[in-house]
Amino acid sequence: MTAPFPNFRELIAGAAGAIEVASHVRSDHQPSAIAIVAHPHPLFGGSMDNKVVTTLARTFFDVGADVYRFNFRGVGASEGWHDEARGETDDMLRVISHAVANHTDASSKVPLWLAGLLGAGIMAAVMASDSQILALSTMFTEDIFAFYKGTARFGHGMQVLTGRMFVFVVSAVAYVIAMRIPQSIFDVATQYAFAGYASLAPLLVAALFWKNSTKWGALASTLWTAAAVAAVATIQTTIPAPPPGAAIVVWAIGDGAIVTRAAGAE
Repeated sequence: MTAPFPNFRELIAGAAGAIEVASHVRSDHQPSAIAIVAHPHPLFGGSMDNKVVTTLARTFFDVGADVYRFNFRGVGASEGWHDEARGETDDMLRVISHAVANHTDASSKVPLWLAGLLGAGIMAAVMASDSQILALSTMFTEDIFAFYKGTARFGHGMQVLTGRMFVFVVSAVAYVIAMRIPQSIFDVATQYAFAGYASLAPLLVAALFWKNSTKWGALASTLWTAAAVAAVATIQTTIPAPPPGAAIVVWAIGDGAIVTRAAGAE
């Protein structure tokens, strides 16, 4: 038998005004966790009443968690307007504080779960430099240091130290770049990170026909991606962005546009 699913809606104070929150809290026993579920992008129809969000909330509740859904600023009854993730981060932190305050007896004993949809997961992966750097560190130590007999010659301790040095150097370089560029992290991600994803499309086709996984195939993939992202950067730097809704043809074959410069952040 399906357990009752309590649904209490309220408005709590946020940095930009009221935040609409729906809580699913059991009253019969202590929860196994406190779960916060965030909805998809506010500018593309996302809200806490999204079908996947409510399904996630119900699933977490069924496994013993007390669940909180909420609308980011500018969505539903939440006040304010979209703030390119800066204000939305404040909204999330405010809801977390509200949830923890409601469970003063349990919050120190149970885990806090944060959940979102695939789009949020992709953005988190793009923006989370720590996870990317750690992944790159593993690739460097395993595919370069160990492959070229570094581990065999200097031992596992040096491999670990090399990985740590790699993380430090990349983090320092990323920090300097972040302090110097005038654009927001979302503009940079839109220009380069997502462009990098798009540049991988030909590799998907090539992978279907490239015989076996060889070092030359890996090298071709790396060079193609680097060249494609560099080309995108060059086009965006040298060709001014057209007005919204327009596009500048950079390369065409016959009547078909192959590469265009679309409207966007300059």
